[in-house]
Amino acid sequence: MKKLLQFWMFTMSLTIFSCENPIDDKQLLGNWTAAEFLENDVPKDVDLKSINFSFFENNTYTFQGLLNKEAGSFYLKGNLLYSTDTLSTNRIEKSVKVIKSTSDSLFFEMNNGGISQIIKLYKVD
Repeated sequence: MKKLLQFWMFTMSLTIFSCENPIDDKQLLGNWTAAEFLENDVPKDVDLKSINFSFFENNTYTFQGLLNKEAGSFYLKGNLLYSTDTLSTNRIEKSVKVIKSTSDSLFFEMNNGGISQIIKLYKVD
């Protein structure tokens, strides 16, 4: 469980170098909840319903994890999603690679200390 708490803070701080097809900003907007969380392609046993993201038209976001909460600003550049948590005193810009973005699915790829992580989200409204 502690790893999941750290996944957002640490993995978002790792920039993944890739500039593939750009993501449609409008598909990102809305409320998302986790459907699957993988580490090295193996599903992790975590409470997926407690992992939620919301992205708003004014380029702000909120994140609720198992034990932590974030809110701040975001922007997309290519297939990278950059965010800055304005609730934290340590306002470091973080990024994740968006590997899938449709009207109802959003997949993030991260790297946490050499461990490949993928979080698969679905739109809840």
